Amino acid sequence: MEVFRELFVAGDPAALTALPGALERHATGPWHRDLTREANVGRRTGRDDPEGAMLCFVHAADAALPAASLWFTPKRDEGKWYVPNIVPIEKNRLSRDEYNGLVIDFARAVAEPAAREVGVRVEVTEPEAALERWMPEPVAERLRAFSDLANKSTGSSHPSDAGRWREFVIAAHEADVEFDAGTLAEWLEEDADWEAGKAQDLAVAYEQGRALLAAYAAYDRARGLART
Repeated sequence: MEVFRELFVAGDPAALTALPGALERHATGPWHRDLTREANVGRRTGRDDPEGAMLCFVHAADAALPAASLWFTPKRDEGKWYVPNIVPIEKNRLSRDEYNGLVIDFARAVAEPAAREVGVRVEVTEPEAALERWMPEPVAERLRAFSDLANKSTGSSHPSDAGRWREFVIAAHEADVEFDAGTLAEWLEEDADWEAGKAQDLAVAYEQGRALLAAYAAYDRARGLART
């Protein structure tokens, strides 16, 4: 399945402290650091720690890519920096190709030379991903089994299909997979050849099932604590 690409800069924590300055020095051409946008976000969020603040790099529109602001921030618990979002400036939304194009351009023009300067490395995820990117293989196989065997005109309404569907949702809950309904709908349409309406119906059912299981787990924990 085609996905939005992710960009990380990882390495020695001491070297990463020099990354913001290096990024700013290498942000040239269509890229520049936008301190005003950063200050506005800092005031709204109360994040005034220079090492933890969101860095903003703006790409001016050109023949290849639209105008957009790319945000860069540290994942302190993982010892790396990453791009959490890219926001269009002159349009309502970016296509996946535009988003990925901006990621690659920023990596090539700004992040990679900055990383070489301070001695860290740049990592960019692939443009396509299998289900195992989000979930353990046994959970992925349950989803594939449901999709391969289901009657695609009726979704999960047939008893056998419903049973396989429940097995997948329960397995996803038990593994605590971070796989949202929107990504499920995309996978069903793009990789499993489901009709768009049925894919959306299943995505809604998945979201509701995960929410119900999470609510029941919380209730069960609270009931257990009350008994102790």
